[in-house]
Amino acid sequence: KDIWSQDKCHCINGDPPTYFDYVPQYLRWFEEWAEDFCRKRKHKLENAKNECREGEDQSGGERYCDFNGYDCKGTASGKHKYLWDYKCAGCFFWCSDFRKWIAKQKDEFEKQKNKYTDEINGTSRSNGGGRQKRKARSISNDDNGYEKKFYEELKNNSEYGKVDKFLDLLSKETTCKGHPEVEVKGKKANSVDFTKDDGEIFSHTEICEPCPWCGVNGTKGNWERIDDHSACKEEELYTPKENAKYTKINVLTSGEGHEDIAKRLKEFCTKTQNGTGSGSSDGVANGSASNSDSQKLYEEWKCYQPEELTKDGRDVVEGDELNGAGGLCILQKTNGKENGKKQKTFNNFFNFWVVHMLKDSIDWRNKLNSCINNGKTIRCKNGCKTPCKCYESWIQQKEDEWKLIEQHYEKQNFGPGFSPYMTLEWNLQYDYFPSIQQAYPGVEFVEEIKKIIDENIKDLSSVTKENNSINDLLKKEEGIATECKKCQETQKPSAGGGGG
Repeated sequence: KDIWSQDKCHCINGDPPTYFDYVPQYLRWFEEWAEDFCRKRKHKLENAKNECREGEDQSGGERYCDFNGYDCKGTASGKHKYLWDYKCAGCFFWCSDFRKWIAKQKDEFEKQKNKYTDEINGTSRSNGGGRQKRKARSISNDDNGYEKKFYEELKNNSEYGKVDKFLDLLSKETTCKGHPEVEVKGKKANSVDFTKDDGEIFSHTEICEPCPWCGVNGTKGNWERIDDHSACKEEELYTPKENAKYTKINVLTSGEGHEDIAKRLKEFCTKTQNGTGSGSSDGVANGSASNSDSQKLYEEWKCYQPEELTKDGRDVVEGDELNGAGGLCILQKTNGKENGKKQKTFNNFFNFWVVHMLKDSIDWRNKLNSCINNGKTIRCKNGCKTPCKCYESWIQQKEDEWKLIEQHYEKQNFGPGFSPYMTLEWNLQYDYFPSIQQAYPGVEFVEEIKKIIDENIKDLSSVTKENNSINDLLKKEEGIATECKKCQETQKPSAGGGGG
């Protein structure tokens, strides 16, 4: 039930209703915001929980995924173990959306919460004619100071003069109850309580956090997260043989969450805009290894075939996890510093890259909506120059990465009758894309990706290194970037002399 009726304000203390010409827009907006927040949070958490904890993993076992798409049953960063599972792709997509959304909601909530006292006291900048007012149906259009009287009544004659009681009232909204039970800071909750100041309702929850440091134990419904750093020891790592052959792949790093991704992308755009970064696979400007700032934007991986590696001084033997997994990729540096301990099978590395590239493509199209319209009609607006140029640089970077990934990918044994790119198309159609489509229903660009994949799956024998869905998508994005640049090249400077 609404706090405010359609035509009158119900006194919060339960007394008979008092009629007012105007219900303050701020209070009504805050109530509507809370209702909308609770409804969306519940929906997003339900989807994340379904994709991260319910159902089966790719081996038919119980699913326990993290927001990066890792299977936490086989992932423990404390042991340098990472297991990517295509059945965790949905968790990656839903949690990426949830983490981005909840961060924005937290900012909105804090602003409105801090504004409450100013509104009640009449010291808000919106006070004095700037605030919109909602008229009662049957009373004069004249304000007659009723809004001020409303706030004075609220402040002086009720317990709602302070924000905490109002937040408690908002928490009683029906949509704020019955949320998926999630754990935050060791406490479980299934409802929204706006009065709590522990960050609970605006947290990522354990569902959309990274896998625990030492992985998980248990079974469905009784999982135990092992975060104690002393609970697991580093396992013996693979070591390249002397003069081992490898494929060097520099990947634009994205960090461990939406905030990191946004920060890294902003840094990448700044450097490409200033000419201090490039889309080259070297990961440094103009191929120069001296630019340490540019190096920090990239992860330098070296990928090896199993026969090029040893473990505990012994050659990799038949039955080792690397056989059938495409070999091993080793991260050489993190933020420009030596690493070497983060190791992934090539299959994990490959799948991680493909899914993240597809998601980033979708995010880019959303970012450029004000400059392009479905890749066709150009809206030549100011503010397109920087994102269009960065988008072009990002595409070039992804093309460079893909060429190097292909070099190692093609060395795998796909069995009789299957080529590398037939396998790629099959995985895109049946493993990756269903999760994308479910996470982004009705998104125009997602449907464009689907058309590309559907066209190639019709005749698997025709897909090649030059003609496959990843290449087709990158080529399509090249065309979009070109049109985007044409838009900013032809638009007229603004009155202040800016060109976009």
